[in-house]
Amino acid sequence: MSVPKFNEIMPEIIRCLGDGKIHDIKEIREFCAQAFSLSDEERLLVLPSGYNMFYDRVSWAKTYLKKAGLIEMNFIDIRDYTQNKHRKVDDTPYSGGGGMLMSPQP
Repeated sequence: MSVPKFNEIMPEIIRCLGDGKIHDIKEIREFCAQAFSLSDEERLLVLPSGYNMFYDRVSWAKTYLKKAGLIEMNFIDIRDYTQNKHRKVDDTPYSGGGGMLMSPQP
């Protein structure tokens, strides 16, 4: 089987979320991959853009379900949990390279 199209993934996302619990994207992807019996090779296919094909299609399916009002997404602002008065959560990388380093709180 090939990687399903985003519109074929939508019903599986709804089925996954049908238990009323909160699920993160990893759980949704795993549920969908198992529902479609995707092989490891199919899960790792990459688009010409460099994105993972399966992850991309799950993301598009989730986006369209949200736009249709069928699901809701909750985001956690990590700055709500910092003790820094400036709500700073990142620090300078040690190696001098790009990226973000999480700053430990006391």
